[in-house]
Amino acid sequence: MNPYSSLGWAFSDDLYLEFSVDANLYQGSGRNWSNYNNFLNEYPIAWQATWFRSFADIHSFSITGRASYVFAWSPPQGSIEGNNQFSRTDNNLTFAWACSPIREISTQVYASFRLAKYTGSDNNPNTSPFSSLTYIDESDRLDFQQTYGASVTYSPIEYLSVRAFVSWTKSDTSIPEPITGQFEAYNAGTGLNLIYRF
Repeated sequence: MNPYSSLGWAFSDDLYLEFSVDANLYQGSGRNWSNYNNFLNEYPIAWQATWFRSFADIHSFSITGRASYVFAWSPPQGSIEGNNQFSRTDNNLTFAWACSPIREISTQVYASFRLAKYTGSDNNPNTSPFSSLTYIDESDRLDFQQTYGASVTYSPIEYLSVRAFVSWTKSDTSIPEPITGQFEAYNAGTGLNLIYRF
C-alpha cells in the first residue's frame, strides 16, 4: 500500500514544481506466505522541480531535481520489537533526452544521480531480526548512486502502449553495507499499458 498526495504549480510551459507527501509500506516474507508481514515503513516529504524543453518537434530534454526527507522504521515482527528506526535526506538529479521519430514510437535515454545522507539510529544488535549479520551503525551513512538507462515505447493505437527498458545502477556507500549500499545492478524489462475510458 502506497498512499500518495501532491500539489503542483506550473510556472511556465518549461518549469513545473511539485510538493508531495507519501508512505511506502513494504510487506513480504520471501516464499513463506503464511507469515506475510509489514517489515518496513517509509514516509517521504519531497519537493520536485522539472525543467522541460522541446526541440525540432521530435526531441525533448528535461532536468528533474528532487529533494526529500524520509523517516523510516520497522514495525514489530511477532515477538521481535521494531528496532530499525532511521531518517535520511534523499536528493536526486535526473537528465533525460526523448525522441519521437514517428508518432507511434518514443525513445528515451537518461542519467540519474542520487545522494542520500542517513541520520538517527539503526538496528540494536541484541534484538535485531538480522542479528546473525554484522551490526552496522547507519547514523553517519552517506550513499551515492548513479543510474543510466534507455527505453522504447510503442503505441500502435491511442489507448495501448508497450514499453521495454534497460538500466544499470552502481551504488557506493561510506559504510560496509553490501546489500543496500554497495552494489551494481542490471535491469531489463517490458510492460503493457492499456487505458479504458468510460
